[in-house]
Amino acid sequence: MEERSAHIVVGVDGRPQSEPAIRWAAREAAVTGQQVTLAYALEPPVAIPAIAEPGRQLDVAESALESAAAIVHAIAPYARLTIKAVVGHAARVLLDESADGALVVIGRNSSNVVQRLLSGSVGARLAGDASTAVVVVPPGGASPAAGAPVVVGVDRSLEAAGAAELAAAYAESRGVALEIVSAWQVFPSHNMSDLNAEAAKAEQLVNETALELTRRHPSVPMRACIRAARAADTLVTLSRSARLVVVGSRGHGQGSGLLLGSVSQSVLRRAACPAMVTHALATQATGVLVP
Repeated sequence: MEERSAHIVVGVDGRPQSEPAIRWAAREAAVTGQQVTLAYALEPPVAIPAIAEPGRQLDVAESALESAAAIVHAIAPYARLTIKAVVGHAARVLLDESADGALVVIGRNSSNVVQRLLSGSVGARLAGDASTAVVVVPPGGASPAAGAPVVVGVDRSLEAAGAAELAAAYAESRGVALEIVSAWQVFPSHNMSDLNAEAAKAEQLVNETALELTRRHPSVPMRACIRAARAADTLVTLSRSARLVVVGSRGHGQGSGLLLGSVSQSVLRRAACPAMVTHALATQATGVLVP
């Protein structure tokens, strides 16, 4: 059986919120040479002929996909492009399209796709590939400033290690710095000794992570950032001057879909730049992001 090449899957719905995601994906394709799949979900029961006008729904989908394709061609004229209108719920359609390890890109608040992806009950039913990374692009987040770094949040989990590796590979391919972030929450019960201990642990973690990543990505400048603040708040603040913020998330088991933690949810909903959430096995999909 012929193996499908990894590609970038973009959720399209014809609304303005999806355009930044299309532009971001097109720029990725221009750099990586990856194929772009533009996917429009015809959600039931709207797509059921007995309830709605299927011809009208297909016309809307075709128009949205044509507009999206024009954006991709303008930014990445040599990109391989596939367009699809598929009956099904948006999150399920996108993750099914990415079952070979592709990157999924969506615009924030585009048809409430983000809310569906963040829903535990829906996420548990999705047959998504655990190695799939998802990028959420906010309004105005498609064009980073020159030299803007990649930011990654780390802790001692396997998921964070995978996110750090993917972030480092991305930073290397773009010739920018990687900012490695460790943050801890301060509670009223903390005394100075507690704060110093937390700071020491955070500094050790960041330094160890930077050392390990430097062995595999020696050309990437590494920056350390430790903060006595909520992790999500810290990452959101740093996203204002970043090109991409990467966070790891524990799934609900391989093949059972996307089930995100509180930090991942908050970053995806609030980041000022594109935000990527990835699982422990996402390092296998690094080729989606780098040439």
